[in-house]
Amino acid sequence: MSIILLADSNLGAYACTLLANELAQEHLDCLVVTTERISSLVSPLPENPAGNGRVAQLNCSINELLLSSLILKATAIGVFIRASNVETFVTNYRQICQLNAQRPAPVFSGPVFPLAGDTLIEDLLPRMCCDLLCLHGERQLEEAHDLMHRWPNPVPTVAIGFWFMPEAPETGGLVGVGKPDSPHTLVVLAQKGLPKLKGAAERMLRLLGQKASASPHWQVLIQTDHTQSEKQLPLNADQRVLAELPTNISFGASGNLPIVLGRCSACITISSPWIYTAMAWGRAVVVMADHGIRTDHGSVPFSSSGVMHRLDSITALDDLLEMPIVNSNWLEKMGWGVHDGASQLVKALRTRAKPEASQ
Repeated sequence: MSIILLADSNLGAYACTLLANELAQEHLDCLVVTTERISSLVSPLPENPAGNGRVAQLNCSINELLLSSLILKATAIGVFIRASNVETFVTNYRQICQLNAQRPAPVFSGPVFPLAGDTLIEDLLPRMCCDLLCLHGERQLEEAHDLMHRWPNPVPTVAIGFWFMPEAPETGGLVGVGKPDSPHTLVVLAQKGLPKLKGAAERMLRLLGQKASASPHWQVLIQTDHTQSEKQLPLNADQRVLAELPTNISFGASGNLPIVLGRCSACITISSPWIYTAMAWGRAVVVMADHGIRTDHGSVPFSSSGVMHRLDSITALDDLLEMPIVNSNWLEKMGWGVHDGASQLVKALRTRAKPEASQ
């Protein structure tokens, strides 16, 4: 089989590159196509795993891909672009196949990061034109089943786990297993446009500044979890607030997130999907409950995680190391319990492959 994985964001391209490497281990050739320039975030894993399938990357627009001969050679296409654009892509692709008297390859799609509740349903509905829905874990499978159980022709689903993140850090990249020794590092995963409430970003930074000042033996790294212009201020904060922060607070870009998460002592976020990496790698984690459980903040999936706490309830940063660990049953149901996702995806695709793929 020859698979195209299409992404329209840097983080999506990163996830697709990781998935491509897993599929290459299943002896499949993969082409990662991204409409965004691939940054240094992609990829920490080998591009061409020895002795298995090949992995290549291409930067082009969606229309350029549709007009190229590559699209007709694919035996399966993964579409990991904005949900609202999926139906247009799938319709155009199938029309191109019809004009070329060719049977379309199966198209699979799904959210790059784990979602739940109304947010998951809103993301899945525009993807129902696809032949297969890729979800993360048992929870998402259950919610998709509840959505489609009365449909005459429900879209098939498959759980492929946390495919958007490395299952393990590079050798030697996980520092301080258990309770790490001092000096400690707290990573704050800053998200684009969050928090949304007026003045909330400044309040969050002031709280972090207070905690950092009271814990001089800690380093606090506010790390963007997305591609961000150098002219943008982290957390949409006022420059005057940034100037008041203590010297043990610094800022980082998204390019080295896997390395940073493997070496930190603790991690805090509002709802960044990279918190799943910190959880899976045994870091102390806090999902901020200061703004409540809000759909527009992406915090709904974490309601049963056991790690939602108010930042102002943390007296000192050392308290983070004593926080209850993540609910393991919740984490497994969200996708961490699936460790053969690439294999499950291949099995699902082979039952839907066009005849040319089996010759």
